Amino acid sequence: MNGFKYISATTKNGQSDEMENFNADKDKFESIRNKLDNAQKVNVNLQREIEDLQSEFERDRVDYLETIRRQNQQMKLYQQLLAKVKPCIRKDSNYADLESIKRAAVWDGDAQKWNLPEFLFFKTKLPKADSVNNLKSVAENQIDTYNTDSDDSGEELLRQRFAKSEEENIAGTYFKPLRPVSVINKTREDKMRNIDQPGTYFPYKHNTTWKHLQSGILYTDDLYDGRASQASNASRLTPTNIIFKPPSNRTTP
Repeated sequence: MNGFKYISATTKNGQSDEMENFNADKDKFESIRNKLDNAQKVNVNLQREIEDLQSEFERDRVDYLETIRRQNQQMKLYQQLLAKVKPCIRKDSNYADLESIKRAAVWDGDAQKWNLPEFLFFKTKLPKADSVNNLKSVAENQIDTYNTDSDDSGEELLRQRFAKSEEENIAGTYFKPLRPVSVINKTREDKMRNIDQPGTYFPYKHNTTWKHLQSGILYTDDLYDGRASQASNASRLTPTNIIFKPPSNRTTP
């Protein structure tokens, strides 16, 4: 009896220990399953966030590409407008050189704009006539003083002046008109003619006319005299021998 009691007591003790171990393992399993469920929920939330970020990134990407495309189109439009408007810009302004304006422009990060140079005009002032004359007189005085200081330069200046005067004389005599001189010579010849003496009125007809042609003058009396002489020569008839034969008195049978 005592042995049976001991066995039954040990069996009860072993079953109780196993139940305790089972309950402990069950609790651990429940805790692990709860953690797994929480991790799955977190994973689902993160997956949704990733999808949202990807869709937002895709929208931003499309927006950026469209913005870049529009900016390129606007840039080309501005370049074409600038090429058309550039000839209309006044040449006496600083904006005529656009490259220098680009180099002088400064970007303002706070205002988000470019600071461009002011529009300026360059006025060219011509010197007055009095100042030009004064400068000319000063230059002449300097030349005169320089020439007086050096004898060689003075002689060279005189030599140049003489050469210039000789060139002017040569040009004047070479391009001198011949018509007035020829008219004077013709008038002198007319005064020396004598109407009563036919030989002196038209002396050396052929030579005189040839000289007039060379000088560019032709008088009507020379022209008409030549035509008259040709007409008189043409009107002369050469004699011809004409023999007149009377008809013969022949009788027909």
